[in-house]
Amino acid sequence: MQSESPVDFGTSLSDINAEDIESVSVLKGPGATALYGARGANGAIIITTKSGKSKQKGLGITYNFNFAIDQVNRWMDYQNEYGQGASGQHTWYSYNATEDGPSTRSTSSAWGPRFAGQLYYQYDPENRTKGATRTPWVPYADNRKNFFETGKTLINAVTIDGGNQNTSIRLSLTNLKNSWIIPNTGYDRNTVALSLSHKMSSKLQVAAKVNYTNKKSDNLPSTGYNNQSIMYFIRGLTPNMNIDWFKDYWVPGQENINQTRPFSSLLDNPYLIANEMLNKSNRHGMIGNVSATYNFSEDLSVMVRSAIDYASESRSQQRPFGTNKFAEGMYRSQNIFTQEINNDFLIRYNKKFSKKFDMNISAGGSQMRNRYSRDDLRADQLNLPGYYTLANSKNPVVALPYRSEFRVNSLYGLAAFSYDRFLFLDLTAREDWASTLATPTSTKNSPFFYSSANLSVVVTEKLKLPKPVSFLKLRGSWAGVGSGGTTPYLTSFAYSPTLFPGGLTNPSAIANPELKALLTRSVELGLDVRFLKNRIGLDVAVYRNNTSNQIFAVPIDRSSGYSATIANAGLVTNKGIEVQLNGDIIKTKKGLRWNVFATYYANRNKVVELVDGVDVYVMSTGPANRGSVEARPGGRMGDMYGIGYERSPDGQIVYNSQGLPMRTTEIKYLGNTNPDWKGSFGSELKYKNLRLNFLFDGQFGAVAYSLSHAVLMEEGKLKKTLPGRYSGIIGNGVQLDAATGKYVPNTTLVTNIQAYYDAHFNRDNVEANTFSTDFIKLRELRLDYTVPAKLLEKLKLQRAVIGIYGRDLFQFTKWPGFDPEFGTLNDGQINQGFEIAQFPSTRTMGVSFTVAF
Repeated sequence: MQSESPVDFGTSLSDINAEDIESVSVLKGPGATALYGARGANGAIIITTKSGKSKQKGLGITYNFNFAIDQVNRWMDYQNEYGQGASGQHTWYSYNATEDGPSTRSTSSAWGPRFAGQLYYQYDPENRTKGATRTPWVPYADNRKNFFETGKTLINAVTIDGGNQNTSIRLSLTNLKNSWIIPNTGYDRNTVALSLSHKMSSKLQVAAKVNYTNKKSDNLPSTGYNNQSIMYFIRGLTPNMNIDWFKDYWVPGQENINQTRPFSSLLDNPYLIANEMLNKSNRHGMIGNVSATYNFSEDLSVMVRSAIDYASESRSQQRPFGTNKFAEGMYRSQNIFTQEINNDFLIRYNKKFSKKFDMNISAGGSQMRNRYSRDDLRADQLNLPGYYTLANSKNPVVALPYRSEFRVNSLYGLAAFSYDRFLFLDLTAREDWASTLATPTSTKNSPFFYSSANLSVVVTEKLKLPKPVSFLKLRGSWAGVGSGGTTPYLTSFAYSPTLFPGGLTNPSAIANPELKALLTRSVELGLDVRFLKNRIGLDVAVYRNNTSNQIFAVPIDRSSGYSATIANAGLVTNKGIEVQLNGDIIKTKKGLRWNVFATYYANRNKVVELVDGVDVYVMSTGPANRGSVEARPGGRMGDMYGIGYERSPDGQIVYNSQGLPMRTTEIKYLGNTNPDWKGSFGSELKYKNLRLNFLFDGQFGAVAYSLSHAVLMEEGKLKKTLPGRYSGIIGNGVQLDAATGKYVPNTTLVTNIQAYYDAHFNRDNVEANTFSTDFIKLRELRLDYTVPAKLLEKLKLQRAVIGIYGRDLFQFTKWPGFDPEFGTLNDGQINQGFEIAQFPSTRTMGVSFTVAF
């Protein structure tokens, strides 16, 4: 069980208002690294927000309405044939001790009697104890489903934009209200976006954009495998428990002190979790920039810009009296401040020397300053129930402050040459100075340089190819990129706060004053070919990159007084292929158009070397250290290891003399948590004023461990645990014949069915609970209708569009949990490979309406 229950408070990226986005583009290759440095090492996603239109018909007012519902789209394969009971309690049921037998009400397992209409003493919700008479033994098949609600999201947005030949302005106001599938969870968000551009003269243009967002939630759900999370309770439900019995969650007369727990005292009431264990958030964020561009001539211009990404957030968590973890209540608060300021300039010079030769040269610089501050105050025991303030703390309030700050200064240049519209050469160079590599006394390792080159040839400009080939472009690039990381204070010792008021703890890692920048070098080859007058297009890229000097916290002997030392080490190679295909299948003069597109992406990495003397680097571990994701020389990043089945030379499971499967004492390789490849397929069909589009995507080749599956199998709650009940079961595998030393088929019948399934799927058996995360999803399906121009004219409107849509409508997967596409929150990080009490996945269905006046 986790000691804490993480909460996903989101980030400023998730607060970006979709109604304000003009376009989303992907910048790959040298251009990304030159302009964005280490952040663009793997490319950059450029989100361009909308600007005002200088020539706007009508009033320039647009109204957008969007309403969507979220419903659970997939359930685990629960069984409803057997009820509550531990091992050996399958012949009776008794709520508290009765003449029928000892009490069986406290277990979370479902190894009890079969539902056959028999009568037992059961829970009476009216009296909140054992019923006076026996009642029919029946399952409540929808007890889990009935807890979850239909999520709802309502968005209203109004935009005003317009301008003249010198000035354009756009103002938008958006309100979003969300309630999620868990009762009493959701958030409200208000966004104001302003964009202004003004041409001061024929040479000078200034522009400014600002987006302000306020996101507020009175409760966000706790995650993880912990008493404070909803999914831990859902795991504990047995088929004979009616979820309605938990709705009145306070014991009458003991409000705010004692909760209603009809069965196991280890399970907090789910409605208490939803309504009293609150995780609140109120975030104010602003993203904006102001820029000025001066054109000295048609060939020479300079741009200066200043941008800010700022957020101030107040969070709090409260827990009432009488819960498992906080018997005397709890209140915590965090005030978080984040700010990043970027100032940059860019000088551009464009020159056409002749009809065949063009040159574009740019030179610029930037300064980035990142600040983060968190004040965490904790009162983990309260004096009075129901009062959630730090002043109500029973003990001295614990303060856990954290501060970080780093800067990166940069100078860079870009040069683009073209010859006769067929030969193109792009060169870039960049020098960064990162404060994360400096020490209190030296900056010698702060600067690092990297560059790139890209050459492309449009073959069809010079060679006559077969008629079906409309266009052919070949390209090749070499690029390097460095990074000083985003974690400061690794080059000198720093102290950390502790739970002891006013105390500090020594650093756990040895600082490295000689820390250097990480370096990645990549080579890419590609082609862009189009056929049949550009009706069909194919883009293929293959790449290889080497990443060295990675910044590691290398484990060392704890007898040294430290658990790790900071070092530059390791070499990891990546090679892969990216394919994009698109085609206009049908294109008629009557307005019928059908196009399709598909993508394919595959990557293979290899750990070439680690730190000297280190053969294994543990990147993350599973729950209670069950399983680990490790990097080993010769292996791949994302390789998973863990305890598994003892197997015979031909791969069969080995059983002991009792007919139970045997487990290894050493860990074994179980697969990789990264997919071998990803792909998508989509289509858009247009006919006059109708547009229909859909998108499928999927991934293949990865595995992950499921704690939910392990626990539910241990407790007999999945249909996979039904075979063998009452009749026994013989495991499929072999036994070692002691007399001959050979493996023979297993023939031992096991009648203790709980012991059999526990031996197979106990959570310590990582192999048995590791599954493929392959999936195919219908990611989106949308139908839009645009009102005809003649009708718009009659209604005095500029534009009107009505649409219906669905997202994540269906998924096809063998993953035993809710969704194979998951991430697990752990200590502020999102870990892959280990599923821990995940929330149900949802499908979204909605309607949208846009009208412009």
